[in-house]
Amino acid sequence: KLSTEPPEPLLRANGLAAALSFIDFFDINTQRTAAATAANMCRNIAEDLFVDVAQMIPNLTQLLSIDDQKIVESAVLCFVRLVESFSSSEAQLEDIANHGMLNQLLRLLRPRNQEGRSFEVSTGTYTSIVKTLSLSCRGSSKLAVSLLEQDIIKTVHAIINKEEDAQLSGTALMTVVAVKRPVEQLLHTLVLANELLPPVQGDAETSKFIETIAGTTSLAQDVFGRGRSSQCLRDFEASRPELLAEFAEKLYPILIDIAVTIVSEEMRVTCLSAVAKLVASMKPDELLPVVRDSHLLGYLSGFIASSRPPIAGLSLLICEMLLNKLPQVLGYRFASEGVVHEVGRLCAKELTVPNESMDALLERARKLQATVLEPGAMAAACAASGLVVERASSVASRLKAGDASALPPLRELFCAGEGGISSFQMLTSGLAESLLEFLSSSEPGHIEAFVRVFCSAGPGQTDAGAEDQPLRTLVRKLNEGLTMHESFPVVMSDAAGDLTAGLKLLAQPLKLRLSRDASDSALGDYGGNVVLIEPLATIKAVHDFLWPKVAGGASPLEDPAGPAGAEAGSPDQAARSRDKERMQAGAAAAGDGGEGGDEVDEMEMPLDGSPERRVP
Repeated sequence: KLSTEPPEPLLRANGLAAALSFIDFFDINTQRTAAATAANMCRNIAEDLFVDVAQMIPNLTQLLSIDDQKIVESAVLCFVRLVESFSSSEAQLEDIANHGMLNQLLRLLRPRNQEGRSFEVSTGTYTSIVKTLSLSCRGSSKLAVSLLEQDIIKTVHAIINKEEDAQLSGTALMTVVAVKRPVEQLLHTLVLANELLPPVQGDAETSKFIETIAGTTSLAQDVFGRGRSSQCLRDFEASRPELLAEFAEKLYPILIDIAVTIVSEEMRVTCLSAVAKLVASMKPDELLPVVRDSHLLGYLSGFIASSRPPIAGLSLLICEMLLNKLPQVLGYRFASEGVVHEVGRLCAKELTVPNESMDALLERARKLQATVLEPGAMAAACAASGLVVERASSVASRLKAGDASALPPLRELFCAGEGGISSFQMLTSGLAESLLEFLSSSEPGHIEAFVRVFCSAGPGQTDAGAEDQPLRTLVRKLNEGLTMHESFPVVMSDAAGDLTAGLKLLAQPLKLRLSRDASDSALGDYGGNVVLIEPLATIKAVHDFLWPKVAGGASPLEDPAGPAGAEAGSPDQAARSRDKERMQAGAAAAGDGGEGGDEVDEMEMPLDGSPERRVP
């Protein structure tokens, strides 16, 4: 009971030693109580109390190997709190890990049948273990080296791509990762992957640039690894070049997919930081096959187009490093994937409001354009890319005119392999819009002609799997184009990795403030209200609820008096009136009405599926 209070008095009185000494001689319930008590005493430990804790670290490490879930999870909690308390001290982190902590934690991340355990740790404890490892690597390069010696790259890969998802890749895998992995667990896994690589050695100008654009992100820490000596990590990986190759093979593709798929800016920064470190660490001949076979350049153009300083700035830095290492090889790819175009568009921007981060971003883009992307050096690459765009534009014009004979040339554009059309060229040429118009046409036979051309083997093709490859490439390019251009801001919410907690979120209404488009005068302005909408409401129910409010009249789909058509003074109307009063009182107490006394409109979905309106 005393351990739930501030732990300093207990620690100074050797309370940790009293709880853990001779723990093996007690029954299992007493051991569990002792381990939980120790975890309570490890909260927010001051630096001068480390000596009182250090003598019991071997005992805590031993608890990690006991075959009892509650004791092990309490021991894990001890270590995550210790590492959090001393995360800024390299020497103390190494002292904490000096008795086998890393090895024991790695064992807990592996399946129980591999390690001979009778239990699997809970999702929360699993996340705590990953967090402990990531913080340890961030604070000490020696601990990162120790983990690399224990095949941590394979472990990180297994955390993201679990055994049951082994057959998935690309978008399918990222969908599973986004849905099944707790946000905090995924974030610390990415941080751990990032900290396994030596920091970028940037000059003073680059360091200042990164610090300026970082904003509220951990960009400077992610890229430069401030606050620790990284020479031992750099020397270790220089002596073991196969580690970089393994990282590039197992983690690099996943990092790219996560950076594109996951909407969290913090995760995206961490992924791109790891990519920047990998590019900086690899020699040109090692780097070429890694970059050539990936979709990195196309995604970088999309990140630059976002104009968000941390993301766009880090993408510019990666482009600069790639062009310095592989100028001849990647010149055409930079032009065809739209990097040259997006950098030029960024350089042409003029700021109407002073912004230090954007100023730094524009200055860096203009420097990149004037040096490695200067017109003379990129003329041949841009000309070659322009020829592909012209060819695609010609096909697009024919498709738009309904000419089915343009389908074979369209197929050829997606059969050309590495020299084929890119997502950027496809969008620039208008090919996507023309193909949509062709397939949506009321003219008979268009869809049949498309299927006949794209789902049959081309001339000279004998591989059975090659007949639908152009169609696969087309779909992938369309998806890449959508990913590059969508900019819908999303704020992620962690459901603590628990299915029940995730389901509870569905019982909480979404709070939305809907603003009318400035160019639309036909609808009423409803931006002064916060609308609460049930997550499981159908689109029709939302439409029926909102339309009368913005149209100034009855919904064309439903009587605005309500789905039940209740008359004034009826029991249903009285019930709605009481609900309205309760909602207003609850909103006033909880501050749910938004700023400045905005009204709150709430929409609930009863079991019969019809929306019930509550409008104060």
